[in-house]
Amino acid sequence: MLRSAGKLRRGFLKLGLAYSLLGVTGFSGIAMAADWPQRAVTFIVPFAPGGPVDTAARIVTMPFNSVWQYPVVIDNKAGAGGIVGARTAVKAKPDGHHFFFGAIHHAILPSLNNNLGYEIGEDLVPVAGIARFPLILVAHPSLKVKTVQELIDLAKAEPNKIAYSSSGTGGGTHLAGELFASQAGVQLQHIPYSGSAPAVQDLVGGQVQHRAIVICGV
Repeated sequence: MLRSAGKLRRGFLKLGLAYSLLGVTGFSGIAMAADWPQRAVTFIVPFAPGGPVDTAARIVTMPFNSVWQYPVVIDNKAGAGGIVGARTAVKAKPDGHHFFFGAIHHAILPSLNNNLGYEIGEDLVPVAGIARFPLILVAHPSLKVKTVQELIDLAKAEPNKIAYSSSGTGGGTHLAGELFASQAGVQLQHIPYSGSAPAVQDLVGGQVQHRAIVICGV
């Protein structure tokens, strides 16, 4: 892990990840009924298993298994920076048994993509804020940098030679990478993943080039 460096670090950490629980439009009346739920309740997570959104979803929903008569199902629908999961949620039957864990991606994506296939503010309704996480910057040991300043110096010496992975285009980790590059005055290559967990796994396992860093939520 890279140690912090003054003002750059403060600006970098301002980009936390905020996760919200959303319900498919039309669920409210059913959710208030005394005989709810009437079947398994599905929570759609738009990222790969093992990442911060998935972990938060599992922690939050775990107690429901001991309260409800019916099981809780975590349905990971990763892809396209959270778009696949959102589309899955919007297409789900509005019967009060489908919920969606949204992230900062879903607030940003409408400004980047005018063909999402859904309207986040119309097709889903907010239920509750769930969690907010800081972001961290990690690098493979072979990069041979131990501080943020050393990383900046290396990136300036070799523009576009260092790649950074994120949990997907348009998300907090992607924007954090762009903020980092902008404030540091460096050029980095962006590699979007279907979640933070696979990005970290590939870096640690050496399945991507060693001249890489990962920005992820914890």
